[in-house]
Amino acid sequence: MNYIRLYETHNRSEIVQLKLKFNQLDLDYKVLFENTLNVADAYGLGSRGVVIEVAEKDAEVAEAILLDLGMLNLESEGSSFSFLEWYDDFSQKIGLLKDTDLSFRLIILIVFVSVFVMGVVFPLLLLLSSSK
Repeated sequence: MNYIRLYETHNRSEIVQLKLKFNQLDLDYKVLFENTLNVADAYGLGSRGVVIEVAEKDAEVAEAILLDLGMLNLESEGSSFSFLEWYDDFSQKIGLLKDTDLSFRLIILIVFVSVFVMGVVFPLLLLLSSSK
């Protein structure tokens, strides 16, 4: 079953409202990173919030529910975290990292960059400095 990203929020009451409406109408949906919000609050989620995904077959009904409740999609709003949004979208396309938290994916990026610097850039600098 293919799911599409419908809504993102840091607001717990919006999540509860949507889950209640979706359950009443028996829609097929997933809520990602809700436990992170409960444990670490909004700080644990970075620039993104709790993600609500619905099955493609239920997308129109779910969008109508969003309009009915007066909730706006966060993707239409501007954000100052453009790199984080880009990296979040990019890293979610990688199979193993798809359903992991953004903070974990950022740690993976930091480790990758540091290994690259220590394994390639630093030895190159040593080589260049010793040739003088």
